[in-house]
Amino acid sequence: MPITLMSSYSGSVNMPPKAIFRVRPEMTKHEVKEYLTKIYDLPVTKVNTMNFMAKRRVEANGPTTRKIIKESRWKKAIVRFERHTKAGPSGGEVVDVGAVDATATATAAATA
Repeated sequence: MPITLMSSYSGSVNMPPKAIFRVRPEMTKHEVKEYLTKIYDLPVTKVNTMNFMAKRRVEANGPTTRKIIKESRWKKAIVRFERHTKAGPSGGEVVDVGAVDATATATAAATA
C-alpha cells in the first residue's frame, strides 16, 4: 500500500485543489511529494501529514471467549496542488482560470 486516494477536492478561486491520501506510516512529506511528482507528474505545492495509531477492538469468539483484534497504524497525507492556469488575452501573462470564467459569466449576464 504505497499511496491510496481517500478523497479529492477541486479548487476554487480562493482555494487550490487538494487530495487526501492514505500512506504508509514510514513515508515522510518529502517522499509523498517526490512519489506524486515523479510517478504521476502532479504539480504538488504542499503536503501535510497526520499519524493515526493502531486501534484495538474486542470481538466475541463464542459465548465465553473474546478475541482482541489490532488494526494497523496508518498516516493521512493532505496534498495541495497548483491552481489550473492558462494564457491570458495578451498571450504572455498567466491568468487564474476561475477569475477568467467569472469575468466571462459576468460579461455574458450583462449583455443579455
